[in-house]
Amino acid sequence: MARFYPTIDDDFHGSDGEIQVYQALQQLSDGYVVFHSFRWLGESGQYRSEGEGDFIVFHPTKGILSIEVKSGGIGYQDGSWIQINRRNNSEKRINPLGQAAETQYRIQRILRQHFPYDCPMIGRAAWFTSVAMDSKLRLPAEAVPEIILD
Repeated sequence: MARFYPTIDDDFHGSDGEIQVYQALQQLSDGYVVFHSFRWLGESGQYRSEGEGDFIVFHPTKGILSIEVKSGGIGYQDGSWIQINRRNNSEKRINPLGQAAETQYRIQRILRQHFPYDCPMIGRAAWFTSVAMDSKLRLPAEAVPEIILD
């Protein structure tokens, strides 16, 4: 089983989706290390001064993956990702791949400072735990099927 940090996690920010992803990632083999709720501080000139990645998956030969988890109703309309709260039907715009990218690039900058010639491959993904994305839905160019988990 993958190693997790924190080793005992009981704070999922009220997200059923994060619990589901945590349980799914427990199926990874011993070679993986998973960080839940990875917090980071930005640098000057960066869009955010701080942020948080839902899950960061490390593997010594495969690289690193930043995963942003979204649950509830998820859709893409008029050029924006929409999250629908299933309790009260309220909608809000979200940017799951942008959030995952911010964490991806922050980790990449940190690693390049310490390992400028040997930085691992780092990617990002969005994991929608409550929906299956319609294959006919026109998504933005950045949302290739390989990085959308549903």
